[in-house]
Amino acid sequence: MGVRIDAYINLNDDCISIKSREAKNRGLVIDHVDCAYVKNAEFIVQPSGRERVLEEGKKNVHAFVRGVLCESINTRDETSVAVTYNPKKYSNFVTRDGKRAVVSAEIATVTTDGVKAYGLEMK
Repeated sequence: MGVRIDAYINLNDDCISIKSREAKNRGLVIDHVDCAYVKNAEFIVQPSGRERVLEEGKKNVHAFVRGVLCESINTRDETSVAVTYNPKKYSNFVTRDGKRAVVSAEIATVTTDGVKAYGLEMK
């Protein structure tokens, strides 16, 4: 079994930051990578952080993909759905076309170019 993590796009360092959810290192950034594969992914937006962004106009980490970090995945790219988040437009992650809210996915691939998800659950 892999490590439970939160993965987010680090805009300052142009990478993906991996924050541990395990007891020993909980809340600590444990790695910076180019790509993170997250199994049993949940798409999390913290409302208070989003509100701060809207009020202050300053970015902060308040949205991330939570799940189990995997070394690789075995899926077909054509089955993926592009997922995005923009605090000025949406209160949650959405499909790239902005039409459906995204709650979770069997697997999410997180890169600095965005998020692709497989086996989505949408609202």
